Amino acid sequence: MKYVANAIFQLIRSAPEFRGRNRILKNLLPFVNEVESFYGPKLAVRAGDTTFEASFFARYGNELVEIIENLPEDGVFIEFGANTGVFSLVAARHLSNGHVISIEPNPYVFRDLVKSKSINHANNMTTFNFSIGEESTIVPFTFDETHTGKGHIENTKEYADCSIVLINADEFAKLVPNVSEREVLCKVDTEGSELTILKALKSCGLIDCIYKFYIEIDDRYLSAHGHTVDDVYRFMSGCNFKPETTRRGMRHYDEIFVRTRHAEQAD
Repeated sequence: MKYVANAIFQLIRSAPEFRGRNRILKNLLPFVNEVESFYGPKLAVRAGDTTFEASFFARYGNELVEIIENLPEDGVFIEFGANTGVFSLVAARHLSNGHVISIEPNPYVFRDLVKSKSINHANNMTTFNFSIGEESTIVPFTFDETHTGKGHIENTKEYADCSIVLINADEFAKLVPNVSEREVLCKVDTEGSELTILKALKSCGLIDCIYKFYIEIDDRYLSAHGHTVDDVYRFMSGCNFKPETTRRGMRHYDEIFVRTRHAEQAD
C-alpha cells in the first residue's frame, strides 16, 4: 500500500498544476514517509499538522527564502524555532561553503527535523533540541499536534504538554562555530519568546556577529511573555539594528532588522 501510495503521490506531485491537486496530495500524506517540498528540500512527513502542510506546500516564507538565497555561499543561517526545518534545509542547500544552525526545542517536532536533515544529507547543518535563555533550566511547553508551529513556553506546568530545555546563552555560544568573519542571518520565530532569545544573544555576544534578523512579531504572543512590540523595536534599535519594512502596526507579521552599518551601505 505504501509503495502504491508513494508512486501515486510522486506522479501527482510532478504533474502540472491542476484544480484539486493539492487536496489530493494532502489526502495522500498519511501514506508516505517523505516528500519533496515545493521549496525543494525533502521533508519527513508529519500528516495532519497544519505547520507541516504549510512547509510542504510553500504557503509562507517566500520572502525569507529569497533572503536566504541572497546570502553568500559561505554565509551562516541560524534558526530559532525551526519546526520542520524547511528553511534550514533551503539554507543548507544554498550555503555550500557555509553552515546552518537549526534549533527546535520541542522533542516531538525535533525527531522529524533530524530525519529531514538525514534525508537531505545536509552535512553542513547542526541541529539542537533546546532553546536559550539567561540560565540553564527546564520549562513547561505546550503544543498542538495539529498545528505544532504554535507551540510555546508556558508560564505554568498546569497547561503544559511537555518540558523543554533552555541552556545558558554563554554555553550555547561555545557550540557555535566561529562566525565573526561570515555573513550571518538569524530567524527567530518562537511564539512570544523572541525578545528572551534576543537578549540571550546579546548577553553572550553573538548578536554582534549577526548582520540581519528575520523576526516574527505578534503582540498577543509577546504579551503572554510580558513583552510588547515596542520592547522588541527598542531593544533592536539599542543593538544598532534598523527595521526594513513598514509593517509595524499589523497584528501579526515578520520584521526584518538589519545592522545599521549594513542598512546605510544598502541605502
